[in-house]
Amino acid sequence: MRARVKRLGAAGAAAAALVTGLLSGAGTAGAVTEAEATMPPWLAAIEASDGEDGRIKHCSGVVLGVRRAATGPDCFTGRSKSDMLWDGGGARYRIHPQYDPVTRRAALAVAHAGRYTQAPVLATAADGALYAAGVKAEFHSWTFAVPRGSKVAHSERVVVGSAADCAGLLGRPLPAGTLCTTPAPGTPYVPKEQRCLGDAGGALVAGGKLIGLSATPAGGCASSRVRLYTAVRTYRSQLVEWSRDKEVGGYDNSGGVVARQRGILGFIDYCGTSINRTRDCAADEYGTTVDVYQEFPLLTPMGDADGDGIGDLLARRTDGNLYRVDMELPPPRLPSAPKTFIGANFDIYGVLLAPRDLSGDGYNDLVGRDSAGVLWLHRGTADGKFPSRTRIGSGWGQYTAIGGRGDYSGDGRSDLVARDAGGTLWLFRGNGAGGFSGATRIGGGWNAYNAVVGSGDIDADGRQDIVTRTPTGAAYVYNADGKGNFLPRKQWATTQWKNYLRIG
Repeated sequence: MRARVKRLGAAGAAAAALVTGLLSGAGTAGAVTEAEATMPPWLAAIEASDGEDGRIKHCSGVVLGVRRAATGPDCFTGRSKSDMLWDGGGARYRIHPQYDPVTRRAALAVAHAGRYTQAPVLATAADGALYAAGVKAEFHSWTFAVPRGSKVAHSERVVVGSAADCAGLLGRPLPAGTLCTTPAPGTPYVPKEQRCLGDAGGALVAGGKLIGLSATPAGGCASSRVRLYTAVRTYRSQLVEWSRDKEVGGYDNSGGVVARQRGILGFIDYCGTSINRTRDCAADEYGTTVDVYQEFPLLTPMGDADGDGIGDLLARRTDGNLYRVDMELPPPRLPSAPKTFIGANFDIYGVLLAPRDLSGDGYNDLVGRDSAGVLWLHRGTADGKFPSRTRIGSGWGQYTAIGGRGDYSGDGRSDLVARDAGGTLWLFRGNGAGGFSGATRIGGGWNAYNAVVGSGDIDADGRQDIVTRTPTGAAYVYNADGKGNFLPRKQWATTQWKNYLRIG
């Protein structure tokens, strides 16, 4: 694996180099056992290793669609260049910001996976009956034995416990957003080796739906009497949103920005982080006979809006027509790339953003500010369409910059940031229902930048970021601290970004 950031118009061979799958859903070599044959096709085995100290962790993973899988938050060895996963790909993952390693609350991570064609049906808030005490369910995991890499399919009949029974068995209150099970009557004793390596991230299924992910610590052992799970219905929107958190022309990355080079006809840069944590900007010439920014003056990443596993571009033409550009692999040049018409008259917005999911359904949304300073939300759908809009605020004309891509406050919901005329930056916390729960002052002095944009996790450290640029071309990355503020800035470039006309 070389660099994650590639030319957006690269050839097929370069596209193959982008693959950084981490999972292997197939069984061990040889004949498929009866247990393996009954395993859900969307459950895979994870092996994470650290090339520096040799640490190895084993877990199970639930495929969420193309190239993303959910698993336990401590199923990795740590963020470094030496982090590797099952097939040798670099380890990239997001951990829920409210994860508590002691109580196991919000024990949830989403990692970059290989290409899978099947995914489970996720439980929703309407599936309360599946979480009722006494419900019969199945638990599935891939356990590991010696020699290293040998996998064993494990399935177990279980019964959902009441909150009181779970608390008694755990010896502490049941954390919010969790559930527990006990073995069903008559279930054979589960040996220790099947309650340890691989148990973390295992799948709890009831009524044909995924209702829980095993919260057992990686390398730890589930009790022979009780197993704790993260409830899928509580975190469904995050699971869906994170499964679509992908950038243009690739699928192993979840952060970056698009910019136009000044004075070079048709050149667009995509800036992100390579697989070995090296910051990079890769240029793509979309054609010498047409300046793509003359036809599409607004281009910005919008995540995997249609669920095909590839990050898309949001593109607005000079006539106000808005398109979703499908940056299929190998990434095509923009003029020839497949485009899906979203709608007309989007030129009424002086600001148009793709901030990921503000409405709380897991699908990527659009936000626009009109000339009267009114903020509008266009709710996304599973197929990448935006059929209606809702007014979500007024008075936004006072802000000289608006940005956002993901969760900055640490509650798992997407937020926005805005800079006022005096240079003060404000955080608008998303309420998960298409609006905001108030504004918090971040700090002053932000007029030092001529660009403030949301970038997702551009530096691949697991935190959502904003990127800024000074008039002299210096670029900085601000990592969200998960508490509604930002960590000290990190310099990305010294003067190199002066040549960009627009960053988004």
